[in-house]
Amino acid sequence: MKTLNAAAASEEPEADLALHVETLRTKLAENDDPHHPYTPYLRAVHSGSRGYAQRVPGSLTNRLHDFLSRHEFHVFLLFDWKRSEYRNIREQFSVPLGLTKALVRRKGGKPRHPWNRFEKKDAVMTVDFLLSKISGGWAAVDFKEKNDLRSKRTKYKLDLMAEALAQVDVTHVVMTEDDIPRQVIRNYRFIRILSLPFDPLPIEMGGIERAEKILRPLLVNGRTPIFDAALTASIDLGIEASRLARACYWLIANRRWVVDFNYPIGPDYPLLFKN
Repeated sequence: MKTLNAAAASEEPEADLALHVETLRTKLAENDDPHHPYTPYLRAVHSGSRGYAQRVPGSLTNRLHDFLSRHEFHVFLLFDWKRSEYRNIREQFSVPLGLTKALVRRKGGKPRHPWNRFEKKDAVMTVDFLLSKISGGWAAVDFKEKNDLRSKRTKYKLDLMAEALAQVDVTHVVMTEDDIPRQVIRNYRFIRILSLPFDPLPIEMGGIERAEKILRPLLVNGRTPIFDAALTASIDLGIEASRLARACYWLIANRRWVVDFNYPIGPDYPLLFKN
């Protein structure tokens, strides 16, 4: 009888695990469309991990995204730009508590499940970003500063999250500050507002088409600063140079011009075209 009871007890965690895996599969598929409502498990109104939190509109979605740290925002910018690879970004995405608890139980309960010391109960675990891939499926990304990765507890939490996501074939990646290219981020922050649907055009669309025909030949040599080209074009077009410079940024932000983001983008800099 003891042997039968032990066998039944060993089967219960696996059945419990399978149930929570299906719950996660359903959650992944729900509201995967970027235009559907989504509420992050953690919001910017919560305390930031480094005293920094903000809400920022996304270019892939029709909503504001919540970030609890400056680094989270910078990681978001890298993926928000990649429209050809991703169609949705869900930040602060939670996995079912029952799933992570079942995984811990399967290992005998040691180390113990992450704990919410404020609420005095097991903590719901979240991944910083869940990315919906255009090719199908999802990828998950967590950001941690390199110093934080020295903590065994932090590494345990990341490993538990990776194991939970692996149950539904989602790859989990951990990024650090070394994975964030500073100049690329500066450029994204400078031009991304122009890619958002609510930002007004610098000039009417017909004017942008005419400006592009004059501005690109002036800039394609990779030596002429943007504002110098705008000054030259303003003579022919009768449009203020500042608005023409902004038209250049609009063409970049909306992928009409493909340029190297490893070099500064601004009025005093030339462009290195890649298309």
